[in-house]
Amino acid sequence: GYSLEQECKPILDCLFSYNSSGNKLDLFCSHDSHLVMLASALFGLKTGLHEATDKWVSFTEGMFIYGTREDFTAIFRGQKKRFVNLFLSGS
Repeated sequence: GYSLEQECKPILDCLFSYNSSGNKLDLFCSHDSHLVMLASALFGLKTGLHEATDKWVSFTEGMFIYGTREDFTAIFRGQKKRFVNLFLSGS
């Protein structure tokens, strides 16, 4: 099987690979499954067969992520969390 870390690390690496500078906003649109994996890894979202179906992400629901790959903040469903060196080697 695969772990959330194995699935989410490439997504986070990709998001931060664009590295915009200045007053720019990068907007990424993806499949709901990617958002669910990130929300599960970062916020403990549970969406298994025995969980309430209303926990799955809505059609236009999103997550706001800002900072650097080494130190970023994520906001999802009114929760805000900071992550330092998450899923990076040696952390």
